[in-house]
Amino acid sequence: MRATRDPAGMLMMEHRLIERVVRDMSRTEERIRTARELSPAYVSTVADFMRTYADACHHGKEEDILFESLSGRALEPDHAKAMDRLVREHEWARGATTRLHEAGERYADGDTGVLGDIARGLRALAQFYPRHIHEKYGRVAEALEEAALVEAR
Repeated sequence: MRATRDPAGMLMMEHRLIERVVRDMSRTEERIRTARELSPAYVSTVADFMRTYADACHHGKEEDILFESLSGRALEPDHAKAMDRLVREHEWARGATTRLHEAGERYADGDTGVLGDIARGLRALAQFYPRHIHEKYGRVAEALEEAALVEAR
């Protein structure tokens, strides 16, 4: 279980869990389009997971620990831009999750007209996260390697 002691390994394990939830979000979005119904508890649960685990826990570690440790280092301009873009993407995901949660609350209150908004919100997040995670793997790993090489000189 070496991965659990390695900070990067922990983040990768967290990515795998987020990806599992995202796959379920994608399947649920498809069911909404075909069945035009959904358990109100589902949206609440997914929004809570995205806010609590994906954002506060996972993105918080990335922004407050990983990105912060890289911010004081001399990075290639492309890597610095990638770090800034990833932070902006976290901000977008927060907004998308808030909109999903709000639509879910309206649905739970009986407003079935928001099912389309919920489906679009699930689809947006489900399309966003795989690309976002892939970008992090490449750019953050490159930046970490670069920072280690600069320190070694």
